[in-house]
Amino acid sequence: MTLRVKPANNKISTLNKKGGDDKIIISDIQLKTVIGVHDWEKKEPRDIIMTIELGVDISAAAKTDDINETVDYDELTQRLISFNKNKTFNLIETMAEESATLILNEFNVFNVQITLVKPQAMPFSKSVAVKIFRKKTNV
Repeated sequence: MTLRVKPANNKISTLNKKGGDDKIIISDIQLKTVIGVHDWEKKEPRDIIMTIELGVDISAAAKTDDINETVDYDELTQRLISFNKNKTFNLIETMAEESATLILNEFNVFNVQITLVKPQAMPFSKSVAVKIFRKKTNV
């Protein structure tokens, strides 16, 4: 069975149900957003570091050397930066979930794993992080 999805570049492509073993990894995306449950955290945007792993099938892109056959990770990264810059979150869990939903809905991927790191979230630790894995439900 195949699923037709609309990737960000508006090209319709077909995802094979077995696909998604290939990965595109974008590490340490630097984001700024208002995030936190404490009043002092809500006063100004904070640094968040995001790493994403995209479950994709890169075989067509590898054969054709054509960006339209894969995920344009610059476009995806810019979309995430813009989306999260204009949001306010209490929890990094919510930011991770909403970012995963955006990627699954707007880009030609089977699944996504997101790791979010919130530096200096607590005075006695370097950072706090969450990692989630989500997949398209209809694949």
